[in-house]
Amino acid sequence: MRRYLRAVMIAVVMSSLWVSPAIGQDLGGLESFITGSTRGDGPGTLMLLLLKGIGLTPEQKQQVKSIFIAHRGNLETLFRELQAANAELTKTLFAEEEVNAADIAPHAERVTLARQQLLQEGLTVVLEVRQVLTPEQRVKAARLREQLQKLQGALTGSSQQHSGGTAP
Repeated sequence: MRRYLRAVMIAVVMSSLWVSPAIGQDLGGLESFITGSTRGDGPGTLMLLLLKGIGLTPEQKQQVKSIFIAHRGNLETLFRELQAANAELTKTLFAEEEVNAADIAPHAERVTLARQQLLQEGLTVVLEVRQVLTPEQRVKAARLREQLQKLQGALTGSSQQHSGGTAP
């Protein structure tokens, strides 16, 4: 009985690591390319915040919008694929019958592939957007990114101190 409980606990922890992006976490900010939201702290979210702060010209805004629109369909498809892969993995992990590593391997591989494809598509978007920016705007974006990281570090350190933790 104890061994069974331990196996269930491990399965719960493992599935939470794999499934959490499918139930609302920002996947490295990539979903912000689709939704236009600025929640999360990944590269997609950071990019949207930086683009708002570097002074894009109206022409640049249109070019960036066109890039996002051009990739939106691929990103939406990849997110649906990742959600489906996560759902299948979870279904297998919580099946009534006995489950072993060989049973979950194809599902974990599908999740990994979907994440890799999402990352690749997101990087393509970022590289295309960088081509629209002037050297001065890239410098300004780098400085804003540093300021945001310092602010985030200060906020994280402050919240950890208030909760009894120590700052990193």
